[in-house]
Amino acid sequence: MDGNTAILANGYHEALIAGTTWWDKRAIEEPQTQTVVRGPKESFTEDLRTNTSLLRRKIKSPDLRFISLRIGRYTQTEVVITYLDGIAEDHVVQEVKSRLDRIDVDSILESGYIEEFIEDRTYTPFPTIMNSERPDAVAAGLLEGQVGIIVDGTMELLSHCLLQ
Repeated sequence: MDGNTAILANGYHEALIAGTTWWDKRAIEEPQTQTVVRGPKESFTEDLRTNTSLLRRKIKSPDLRFISLRIGRYTQTEVVITYLDGIAEDHVVQEVKSRLDRIDVDSILESGYIEEFIEDRTYTPFPTIMNSERPDAVAAGLLEGQVGIIVDGTMELLSHCLLQ
């Protein structure tokens, strides 16, 4: 259902899968809500691959990890967990993955859905989950050991910091 093409040839027992999906996407623009006077003028877009590449441009380490999941019975929304191996605590990464694996809903249309499912305490004066539309802010969080959650079709990234 993603539009990939399987290439089959007579006499071979294997197939090649070619990524042939293409749809219009918005260009990288300035952040709308988290503007800065100095610093980068780029923000996340709705395209998951663009967002992961923006993070990869900020953190060029081979320890930057992305774990891809599909959530939503009907939407099959791609959700990516991102963290820095060796900086983020393993039990935090596993807890975030466990919480995402337990989500059983028909659809995930944006990151707010995920936030409601994984948040522990809603009545606290301290933020347990942060949202950001700026790749540099998220990269700083990852470098501090936070775990990020990117939802395809959303212009922001959740950063889970509760369990640290």
